[in-house]
Amino acid sequence: MGDDEAALRENIIEVTRRYGRYAYRRITALLRAEGWRRNHRRVTR
Repeated sequence: MGDDEAALRENIIEVTRRYGRYAYRRITALLRAEGWRRNHRRVTR
């Protein structure tokens, strides 16, 4: 699970770099479109 969390963190950072100042809900939607199954609270953290 630790590797999964590291990969998720890297993916969140990549999405925020690509799209700028999107809010956490929009980032969550983009991650879900890429196949990640996390809720917005996890993305916020």
